[in-house]
This record gives sequence, structure tokens and C-alpha cells, in this order.
Amino acid sequence: MPLRRRGGVVELAPLGAGQLASARAWAQAGLDVARAHEGLPRAALEEALDAAVAPADDATAADRRLALGCKRLLLDACDFATPDAEGAEALRATLFNAAAQARAQGRFVREQVIAAVAAERGLGVDDVERLLFADLAEAHPVAALDVRDADELLRRWQVGRIQAVLLRATRLQVTVDATPAQLRALLRAAKLRQLLFDVDMVEGGVRLRIEGPLALFSSVTRYGLKLALLVPAIRACRRWHIEAEVKLRKDRTIETFVAAGNDGDEPAPDVELHPIAAKLNDDVARARGPFTAAPASDVLRLPGAGALVPDLVLTHGSTGEQVFVEILGFWSRSAVWRRVELVERGLPFKVVFCVSERLRVSEEALPDAATGALVVFKGALSAARVVERALRLTAG
Repeated sequence: MPLRRRGGVVELAPLGAGQLASARAWAQAGLDVARAHEGLPRAALEEALDAAVAPADDATAADRRLALGCKRLLLDACDFATPDAEGAEALRATLFNAAAQARAQGRFVREQVIAAVAAERGLGVDDVERLLFADLAEAHPVAALDVRDADELLRRWQVGRIQAVLLRATRLQVTVDATPAQLRALLRAAKLRQLLFDVDMVEGGVRLRIEGPLALFSSVTRYGLKLALLVPAIRACRRWHIEAEVKLRKDRTIETFVAAGNDGDEPAPDVELHPIAAKLNDDVARARGPFTAAPASDVLRLPGAGALVPDLVLTHGSTGEQVFVEILGFWSRSAVWRRVELVERGLPFKVVFCVSERLRVSEEALPDAATGALVVFKGALSAARVVERALRLTAG
């Protein structure tokens, strides 16, 4: 991947006007080919893309990489139908057994064996030929194309370039100017990936500092993958700036990678709740108790102390009073103690913090606090205990 190093900073090398025009032309040609191959096997699509997205014989290495990237993105944007694998295996077994028997009896004729198996299964001969290896990837038919136009494909390529660098990242800082929906999508994506982060309100936006992997993973690449998966949510923001510590060189020297943009004409991506939060939300709803539950849509700003990012908000059915819920199942022990300190200093919101038992924090750390409570859980998080703590906070 083309990179530019200057002043101790690593950046993505920008595309020249000619490269950008070639990329757009290849993207459009590839889209036309993919749409024309709907219902046809993957192998046929790949062969057609090789012909349509082809750099000139004297093309530079950069142009060849660009063409290869366009083809890869086009294939990734295709949905391929998944056939009945067991049916294909069973058909092969039946056909091969029939062929073996015919050969042993000295009367093997390929067409006759296929016709006999087709008749036995109520299929046409052509159907047997088509279904025989239908479970192989190259035989999967193109079912749909998940991309609108060439410009969208090029945006995905830009996302992929940043993601490729962040695969080697050990630390990430993101500053964004975002709508509430865009910010919520970004923070929820970070929680879904179980990334440890701090949030600070800064001039013109929000800064998200994501710490290194040592407490969680021994593999930098595995951690970098989690960081890379945040890129679509970052680029959806109105303005964004990335600064990351990366290990790109063979000697694993740490370098600083930066990228920035104002891509925010895209809608905030839909990001699901973390599974623990989603289950708690459903359990509270099923209990039909004093609270209703919903995914939290606010970032709780704490002047001089950053911000909290709750997962859920519980609303009391009679009073309308709200209690936020933040789940700290995968966070560090120090993060829990920072929240305890916030409560002791006078947290302006009522929050139930749900803490994994493995973090070794007792619920007695906040025994009678007016605005905060701890629920320590092992395995499944009890909705009844969370509601009980929320009731205590609203009764105060």
C-alpha cells in the first residue's frame, strides 16, 4: 500500500488525477459486469472482472494494485447464494456409487449413469451437472450487489486503505465533530468491539482515546482488527481526525499514522448493542416492572472529567425519572474506580454500573451513594438486580 513518510509521520499517499480517473472507470466497468452476472456462477464473474478491470500492459505497480483492489471490493460487495451443501454431497455420493457399480459390471457410459441418477432423483440431466459441485465457492451464483455506484465503491476503497494500516496499530486517538447519531454509532461500535476507551469533550467535538492491547490480547494484529472495524463509523462523522501508533516496519518500530477528512455526508451506520446490553434491555422489557428500557442515545458530559457513555436508559413509568446503565464487563479495574470517584465527587446523573466479577470490585464500594450504584455479575447479568439498584437511586 502506498504510504508517505515525512516529519516522522506516516500518511496515505494520495491518488493522482489519472489514478483516480482510472479507478472510477474500473469501478463503473466492474459494476456493470457484476450486474450482468446476477444468477451466474462466481467463477464466471471473476473471469469477466479480470477482463473488464484490467490495467494496461505498461501500467505501474501502483495501478496494478489499484485494479486488484477494485476487483476485490467488487467481489466483497456481491452477495452469493449459498446452496444446499449436504444435497450436493449426497448427489455426488449417489452418482459416484452408481458410476462405480457400472464400471464394475463393465457397462460404464458417463451419460447413461448421469441420466439414471437424474431419473431416480426426478431431475433433468442438466440439473445434475449443475448441482453436482454447487457447494464449491466458484459455483455459487451471484444473488445481489450491495453497492449503489462507483463513488460508493471508491469510498469503500478509501476505508480499506485506512483499515489496512490500523491492522498494525497499538493505540488510537480519534477526534470527531459529529451529530448525536453519528457519535452514538461510533461509541457503540467501540463498545461492541470491546475496546477500552476514554471520552473527552474538546473544542469543536469529542476526542476518543483507545488504549493499547496489552491488557487484552497478545496479538497486535488481532487488536488492530478491532480498531480497523471502527473506520466506517469514524468516516461517517462530519469531520474526523485519526492519530495512531502503528508498527509497520519489519523491526516493529512504532510510527505515528495520521488521517483526516470531512466525509460526513454519509448516514451514521447501524450498530447493534453489545450482546450483554441487548439481553438486559430485553429482560427488563419482559419483566414489565416499574421501568422501561431503551438503548441510551446520550453521551453524559462531565465538565472537567470527560464523559460517560451509558448503554441503556431506564425510565420510571410513574415519575419519568431516568437511570442510566453502563456495562463494564470487559473494561479495566481502573476504569471502574474512576467511576466510583466520579460518584463520590457528585455525579450529576443517576447511573447503575454493571461490573464483571473478574474485575475484583465489590458492590460495597458504593454502598449508599445518591447517584451511583454497582452491580457485580458473573456470567449472565440479572435484570432484577439492576432494576432493584435503579429503584434505590430513584427513591433517594
